[in-house]
Amino acid sequence: MKISLPFLWLGMVLLLSSFPLKAQNNFFNNSSIPLKSHESPAFGKDIVINNNPLRDQRNVSICSAFNGWLYACYWTNDSIGNGYTYYVFRSTDQGITWNLIYSCDNNWFSGQSIIKKIEIAACGTSENDIKYFLSAIFVYYSPYHIEQGACGKFNGITGEFEDILLDDESDIHDIALLTDGIYPAGNSNPYSIAILYSRTQHNYPIDDIVFCSSSNGGLNFDHTEIVKSSTTRHYSHVNLAYGRSSSKNSGRYYAVWEDKLNASDTIGHIYTAHTEPGFNSLMTTPVCLDSLNPNFINKCRKPVISCQADNANNDSSDITQVASFEVLNQASEQFQLAGFYNKRSTTSTHFTEFSFGLPNHYNDELDIAYNPYSQMFMGTFYDSTTKKLPYIINDVNLTNPDHWNQISTGYNDVDIDKAPFPRISTNYEAQNGVCVWNAKNSMGNGVSMFDAPYSVWTGTDENQRINNAFNCKLYPNPCDQIVHFDIKLDKPGRVIIKLYTIVGEECGILIDEFFTAGKHLLNINISKYSSGGYLYFLNSGYQSTTGKLYIVR
Repeated sequence: MKISLPFLWLGMVLLLSSFPLKAQNNFFNNSSIPLKSHESPAFGKDIVINNNPLRDQRNVSICSAFNGWLYACYWTNDSIGNGYTYYVFRSTDQGITWNLIYSCDNNWFSGQSIIKKIEIAACGTSENDIKYFLSAIFVYYSPYHIEQGACGKFNGITGEFEDILLDDESDIHDIALLTDGIYPAGNSNPYSIAILYSRTQHNYPIDDIVFCSSSNGGLNFDHTEIVKSSTTRHYSHVNLAYGRSSSKNSGRYYAVWEDKLNASDTIGHIYTAHTEPGFNSLMTTPVCLDSLNPNFINKCRKPVISCQADNANNDSSDITQVASFEVLNQASEQFQLAGFYNKRSTTSTHFTEFSFGLPNHYNDELDIAYNPYSQMFMGTFYDSTTKKLPYIINDVNLTNPDHWNQISTGYNDVDIDKAPFPRISTNYEAQNGVCVWNAKNSMGNGVSMFDAPYSVWTGTDENQRINNAFNCKLYPNPCDQIVHFDIKLDKPGRVIIKLYTIVGEECGILIDEFFTAGKHLLNINISKYSSGGYLYFLNSGYQSTTGKLYIVR
């Protein structure tokens, strides 16, 4: 295929674009546009959330508010004897800079000796009512050993603590926290939040899986349910997802958890259940996922779950559910990633198996999230063979379930020597994924890091790049017949919008006109183009930008 000079220029621009293109070395699918041979194609420089080399930063978590404000938290143990503490940071510039807005010195929950886990979620309908929520497990040793679970509500503007929503003094093994994001569940006011945790009751040899949900924006948990209880089994790792579609707009919360014979076991069964018929309903009868493949039975650990959560239907007029976990390969004594999906998750217990990753690599620590703007599942994990963190995506319908599109072979710039525990979420303003993980500094302490496929920060003057970019919004995306480009020009200029296929072939010119300075709404008919994913390129001579456009019919 002959590639024109304009497209070569486009390829150079894409290096600094916000569109997550495929990497050159793509073992999940056929390679597409080769961009960089040794670096991630779209990810920028690794960003340190808080540079404090004496603190051993661990368990970093991230979330986004509706306006794109990012919130990150982690717990630390410093090397000079100050003990365990936790911090919350906020970024209002897409993750380039982070500001401390809360620490445990503010005494939300005082007296803890060890922090085992902390997670964060945000929600709100305007910048005046943004809230973020923290769930944590605090470990006490006096007067006896307790792993206590708690959930608190905080002001998203000031960072200040407002209320405790959960305070369970049982021995908590794991906890997951979630809100319904930008697609609130039906009958919630104004939105819902939920937590899922595993525990052992005090003074009773009983293990529970507990689910709590709030229909009133976190004023209180008005629904609490013991999903599973046992005197002979042990429950540990849990994970939680929110699901919604246009025909299932009441919303659901989906849960997965480990089920082991003994607390000391490293592997066991994986179960899943979800609320039905709404977000505040009882959970369905749990389904044992590993029993669906004889090679997986009782050999699994660390489940994660993600669900379609948007205002559209999948091709089964339902909600797509994806659940994954690590499976022990007894021959190699290594764990591999595997999972199941269900495109009729509200009405059926029929799951289809899928797989991803290199069979000869040791892959673990998977995390998955859903991007409602592109209708894609996004995933990241640790490939300890290459010491890299790949970034992968697949469409809501899992058209090729065993072939996830690899955006990056490893977005971390520095190799990781031990468990990074990468996390992935959606930035609702950038309409793309965001990633955090723990690297290690020269002192051996953990460092919480950030990067994103839309990031182009390279350590140079970021403001100069931003000032040269289009102020442009595109909607709806996906679109059908008409697409709207809402642009703002700093000065008069000739605006050209070209459309390209994913492999770089020019499809046509959407617009080529002269515009005055100011805001313009461009309504463009794209009915002649077939369904699929495209790249668009906007240029006015002094401003340019690129992005993605999905046509769905």
